[in-house]
Amino acid sequence: MNHTSVASPSRRAFLTRSEGDKPRVALNDLCLALNSIHCEICRDVCEADALRFRPRLGAMSIPTFDVDRCTQCGECVRVCPQNAIRVRPPPASNG
Repeated sequence: MNHTSVASPSRRAFLTRSEGDKPRVALNDLCLALNSIHCEICRDVCEADALRFRPRLGAMSIPTFDVDRCTQCGECVRVCPQNAIRVRPPPASNG
């Protein structure tokens, strides 16, 4: 299982995977959780359990994506109040 945190010190966060059939997920700095506002609606709608929020001592939980579980259904994108999530299919293979 590949749990990858998308938070970074600049609060601008991106996770990109291009191997095989894995999706590419991007989370931008408009994410409420990355701005210390409690929001986990994306996790709540993710039936594949690909989105989780990692607790941090003395700080807001941060979103993590498991790209191995992501089905690219787009529900997290649809419900995000800040339009902070993008899920893109993997790049086309050259073969």
